[in-house]
Amino acid sequence: MSQTDPVGRVAGWLGGFTRADVILTALPLLFVAGYALGVQLFDRHAFAVGVGAAACCAAIGDGIFWHPPTEE
Repeated sequence: MSQTDPVGRVAGWLGGFTRADVILTALPLLFVAGYALGVQLFDRHAFAVGVGAAACCAAIGDGIFWHPPTEE
């Protein structure tokens, strides 16, 4: 775990959690935050869902492509 890796540091703070656990926990939190922001900015639920989904893209990309699951 690198010192510049924020997800790894959060996983370390949470004890037995792995990087995948942190990402899976962050996805609904990011979606809700993005949805709330989208409702406030656009006042349309369809745009808000898009904003929420876009907010999750970085976490999904990190969990699948940058740090893919491995056997532990």
